[in-house]
Amino acid sequence: MDSLLNKIVTRLRVAIFVVWTGVIPFVDRARCGGRRIASAIQISRRKEFMRFIQTLGMALTSLVLLLCSLPAARAQANASDADSAAIRQLVENYSDGFNRHDAHAVAALFAEDGDFTNMRGSSRHGRKEIEANYAALFAGVLKDAHRVDTVKSVRTLSADIGAVDGFWEMTGTRAADGTENPLRKGLFDFVLTRQNGRWLIAIFHEADIIASPVAPAAK
Repeated sequence: MDSLLNKIVTRLRVAIFVVWTGVIPFVDRARCGGRRIASAIQISRRKEFMRFIQTLGMALTSLVLLLCSLPAARAQANASDADSAAIRQLVENYSDGFNRHDAHAVAALFAEDGDFTNMRGSSRHGRKEIEANYAALFAGVLKDAHRVDTVKSVRTLSADIGAVDGFWEMTGTRAADGTENPLRKGLFDFVLTRQNGRWLIAIFHEADIIASPVAPAAK
């Protein structure tokens, strides 16, 4: 939007400059008596005036085209904002379904042919497999888990393809022996597809952030 306005201002300045340097001298010459009028209509002067008219016409045409493009630019900006809000809401809905331990609600956020890969590289394909996987996790090691997802960035790659990435934190997870794990942190990265006006997860990837071991103090 700012670039379009800058272009409009530039075109206006060009038009004003051309008018000031072309029309005013021409009119002044026309006002200075018959001899000046006769001189002003000479071939060279007529060509100069015609160049001025062409330049002004081009400037005004460009200005009209830019003004006509403003509604489309506004609509595109609004669509982008709406998509970003919808994608952020999708992440929020994922967190909510996860924290309610609702495998069906979580799986419903995936495309029918979506792919899921967790931080250990375990993968599931399709909504049914993804729902069964979450159901098993919520009945086991994630029974008491609570997750917080924070969006870092949202991008729309095309009209119907988007991407979102960010950070997650999880408490209440349990190890294989049943003991509770400490706070876990990681990254997530979703590729999204819009189907029937709704954003869905096409590809789900996440990873653990493993803290680097602390070097022993020098003795």
